[in-house]
Formats: sequence, structure tokens, C-alpha cells
Amino acid sequence: MEYAWSEGQPTALAGFEATGRAYLAFARRYPGHYQAMFESGLQPANHPDLAQVALRARATMEHAAEALIAALPVGKRPPASMVSAHVRALSHGVVELYLRGNGGGSPFPPEELLEAATGIYLRGLGLIPPDR
Repeated sequence: MEYAWSEGQPTALAGFEATGRAYLAFARRYPGHYQAMFESGLQPANHPDLAQVALRARATMEHAAEALIAALPVGKRPPASMVSAHVRALSHGVVELYLRGNGGGSPFPPEELLEAATGIYLRGLGLIPPDR
């Protein structure tokens, strides 16, 4: 996700979307690692190296969210950590239901599902204009 964000995207939105695609790409390319991250029962707080990596991933998403919400008036900005958490939840749900084959059965590729869901969310925040 750090690479996706720092790749020199032309806009904050493009960078933000790239981090979501990177999340899906990681889950697809390293399914065992992905499964261990969420199903091992390890608590990051009890494992300093794991906690550091988790913090870096979260910080990358929050930094991307901060850049994205900077376009909103100060009084209408949700916390970047909340925007990041919502998109992480969307990404995780897409992976669980559609990428890992847990019964989603969608005719759409996971990347398209995440892009559409993120678009709906960001439109609701007023960060991107409605479709015409």
C-alpha cells in the first residue's frame, strides 16, 4: 500500500484508490499471508514487529484519506481515521466475499466492486461529483 500511495499518483483520489487496489492485490497474490493476518488469532499488541507493520499500513491509508478529505471544508471533514477505516472495511469485505470465494458469487471482478463501493461512499461525503 505504501508503494501504491507513493507511486506519484496524479490526484489524491487516484492515490487513495490505488491503496485499495493494492489491498486486493496483496490478498490475491499472498492468500496465506492474508489469511494469517486475520485468522491467526495473533494480537498485534503482543507482537512488536506485527504491531509496527499494522501501524504502517493503517498510517498509509490514513495519510491517503487525509489528502483526499483536504478538499472538504474544515467543518465538514470526517476524521481521516474514520474514512480510512470505512474503506478498509469495504476492502476486507470484498476480499472475504468475492476474492476468497466465500459465497459471494458476484459476476463483477473484486476490483470493480471495491471501486464502485468506494465511489458511492466518496460521493456521499461530497468528495467526488455524482454520476450524470
